[in-house]
Amino acid sequence: MIRHIEIKGSAHVDEDEVIRLIDVEQGGNILSWDIDAARQRLLRHPWIKDISISRSFIPTSVTICIQEHTPTATLILKDKPYLISEEGIVFSSSPEDSYGIMIQAGDYDQGITGKELHDILQDAIGAVKIVESKGLKVKDLIIESGGRMDIRLDRGVSLMVLGEMTQIKVDLALRTINEINPASGTIMDLTCEDKIILRNRGYHGS
Repeated sequence: MIRHIEIKGSAHVDEDEVIRLIDVEQGGNILSWDIDAARQRLLRHPWIKDISISRSFIPTSVTICIQEHTPTATLILKDKPYLISEEGIVFSSSPEDSYGIMIQAGDYDQGITGKELHDILQDAIGAVKIVESKGLKVKDLIIESGGRMDIRLDRGVSLMVLGEMTQIKVDLALRTINEINPASGTIMDLTCEDKIILRNRGYHGS
């Protein structure tokens, strides 16, 4: 009979929910309990990235170690919020709280499970990290149709990029910002690797 159940690593996953999903309680038969089935049920929980379960016979106990997704950004897709992990994985829909940078993809016309969006989200998170590593503060990021990204800085300038943001592009943008101090509403087109195109228009969004 199971005398003790220990749960480790659950910050967003309620422990009572873990007990329900593993389908065993204190006093249950540890020999007849299906660990593999319990693990698969837990892995279907949106917040759980990985799980390890071990059982001990002296004393009779079960230890559950949970590795949760780390929420890095909040995606707004067709007016519905989703949480994105640091790997660019959409893992939770309709969260109660938002996390990290806001990524807006209201006009993106692909499903959230498609590989194309996953790749774009990875590029988006990577772009925010590299931009902010240079001391630029990102306000939010907009994914346009075709996968183009507009990275909006808190100073009112936008960095436009298609595909992966590179160190060369960020250095070019930062040098240009320091040299000419572009006005709010300026769009810095970084879709080319070796040059930058400046555009001026009304700053879109609030």
